Amino acid sequence: DVEPTSEQLSAVHQLVKADMAPYVDFSLFGPHGKRLLKKLTYITQNFDPSTNSWQRHELPGPPDYDAWIRSWQVYECCLLLLKITKIERLKQYSELIRGYVLEYGPAIWPIVYQAEVRMRSERFDRLRRGAEIELSRLPPGTTRTNKFDPSSPWDGVFGLALRDRGFWDKELRVKALLFFTRVRSSSQLLSQGTVLDQPGGWAPAGPAGGVQKDDSHPGSSSSR
Repeated sequence: DVEPTSEQLSAVHQLVKADMAPYVDFSLFGPHGKRLLKKLTYITQNFDPSTNSWQRHELPGPPDYDAWIRSWQVYECCLLLLKITKIERLKQYSELIRGYVLEYGPAIWPIVYQAEVRMRSERFDRLRRGAEIELSRLPPGTTRTNKFDPSSPWDGVFGLALRDRGFWDKELRVKALLFFTRVRSSSQLLSQGTVLDQPGGWAPAGPAGGVQKDDSHPGSSSSR
């Protein structure tokens, strides 16, 4: 279940060879890659006041943590086979995500997933640049203090991501608090990620800002 296909392994290799962050989209990248004929989706129900009804939306991405960890294990195997990172970093990172799900509960999964995607797809490059700039400013012969090795940059970046409390506070903890206290609705906390957010989208959440149980999750737009 965790063995990547040759195409998956080649794709990650090409990213690293091009000096790009090894980000893959778990709506397309997962176990048994040759069987994955369509994107994984999770479902959200959003209340439409104009029709006084609930509208069903499909959001791309793993529907819950269990689906995410299955895709993650394939990704983890790719990184280890290509010797991009050490296993300790990867296990710590996946445990970080699991810890958030255990702490806040499954209802918050779309917010957790959005933060995780933004870390790997956006924040990784910034963390690497920051670490390289810090190294360049050190006097010759100075011992490195940030534990970042430029010869294995992405291993160091995973370590920096684990300690990036400011990012996780902003993208996950604060949003979880706003959601559970109903200060913001799920639709105001999740972004489509491909277009600019609509202006004025930060109005207080109304009665429809909660979560439906069982087969629904918060959110009204793509979490990628």
